[in-house]
Amino acid sequence: MKYHIEYSEKVRRVDAPNIPEAHRAQIERAINERLATAPLDFGKPLRHNLNGMRSLRVGSWRIGYFVEAETVTINHIELRRDAYKDW
Repeated sequence: MKYHIEYSEKVRRVDAPNIPEAHRAQIERAINERLATAPLDFGKPLRHNLNGMRSLRVGSWRIGYFVEAETVTINHIELRRDAYKDW
């Protein structure tokens, strides 16, 4: 099954422009190959106040997303040291 990928406004305005060019292709590949095909198999479920959200590790980057029916909504793309603090 192919999932539809959506990006939150925060990802478009804040997170995506801050990704260095060297890592951008790797992150795009992970989204297209993993999240678009099997988001429940690749990402790990988060707990506590992040319950319902999942996280995919791409090197030192974390992609925070929700899965609803056939749609994956990406809410965060941040470095590990910054991730989870403001999610």
